[in-house]
Amino acid sequence: MACFVRMAPDGDGASTDDNDNTLQSQSKSDDKIQEKEVSNSSSCQHDNDCNSNMNISIYQRMLQAIQANSLLAMISCAITLSYIYPPLGNEYLQPEITASWLAIIVIFFFSGLGMHTKEFTKAFERFRFNLFVQTFNFVIVSGFVLVISRLMLAASLLPLPLADGLVICSCLPQAICLVIVLTKTAGGDEAASIFNSAFSNLVGILLSPVLILCYLGVSSHVEKAEVFLKLSLKVALPLLVGQIVHNFVPHAKEMATNHKTRFKQVQSFAMAFIVFTTFSKLWANGSGTGILDVMLMGAIQTLIICILMLWVWLSLRLFFPEEPKLHATGLFICTSKTMPMGIPLINALYEDDPNLALYTLPLLIWYPLTILVGSFLAPFVLDYVIRQEMKLMESESIDGGGYYEMKISSSEVDGSGVIV
Repeated sequence: MACFVRMAPDGDGASTDDNDNTLQSQSKSDDKIQEKEVSNSSSCQHDNDCNSNMNISIYQRMLQAIQANSLLAMISCAITLSYIYPPLGNEYLQPEITASWLAIIVIFFFSGLGMHTKEFTKAFERFRFNLFVQTFNFVIVSGFVLVISRLMLAASLLPLPLADGLVICSCLPQAICLVIVLTKTAGGDEAASIFNSAFSNLVGILLSPVLILCYLGVSSHVEKAEVFLKLSLKVALPLLVGQIVHNFVPHAKEMATNHKTRFKQVQSFAMAFIVFTTFSKLWANGSGTGILDVMLMGAIQTLIICILMLWVWLSLRLFFPEEPKLHATGLFICTSKTMPMGIPLINALYEDDPNLALYTLPLLIWYPLTILVGSFLAPFVLDYVIRQEMKLMESESIDGGGYYEMKISSSEVDGSGVIV
């Protein structure tokens, strides 16, 4: 037995090599099986991670969409709640004090607190463009809408309160946040949009009521002296106090900057509260306006916004042919109307009017329509701006001039050379 053991390595070497090869092949196959199992488990884990990431991304996108349109979401909830139980906003919450005075004062105080008046010195940098924007927004838009609304009245297509509300909406200043976001998305001049929208809101505090009273006259519910007194106490005085605090109280500027988001949330809640009480009064007292009238007005507003955008686009290309960024900026500035400033202004003007909710309704339709139309057009406008900027750069480089180099240096360019 011992000899067999000693002779086995010499006489049966080939068989042992085969056994070793067999063992090695088995071990390799086992390793492959383990690798497949690991790869399968990792792929399953990867799929699970992808699904979880997709769910998280969808959830995050939903949250971002809600946050980006939080004002519209709050106003929609306010209108729904007012319809469910009108007495809460019409009687129990004392709207003649809370909505007509306190909420409006809070909105304009925080507006004054966060307003940087030094930015208005930029008015003379592009005086022609700024003058065009303000004239188009206040004069041309309101005049055009006035003609359309009177034609609708003559054709008996709209009731008088909605037609008047359409005119009131057209007299309001520009929407600051909406204009800045759309301008930046479309590759426009962000500084010009910031100045013009802020300047429009400051001027609109006095100009909008004057335009409204000139177009619609003084009704039995509105007296000029009383209107301007209320505007002074509810709008001008809180705005002035906010500016005094901003400029003269120590650390007020830092506080306004650090808590800017919270102040906007307070303003949004105050605005939603005004809408809640306004529509609670509408549902409680009833109105002679049906859903078909509201739908027709929405269609008319869509047509008006599209016509005005085409008008301003052609005008900008005519008056500023070599300024594609201003084309993109003016397209959104000239046709937008502010909801944060408009709702308290309308409430201050017509707080005792039974048609207050119907005067407010066109603005609640105009604002989201501007978001939808502007969001649809922004990518196309961005492509236009990039093409025009490149053409101007090529023409200036051929001519050997240095003007365009100065102009394009203010633009942001990413690593691929595309203007953003």
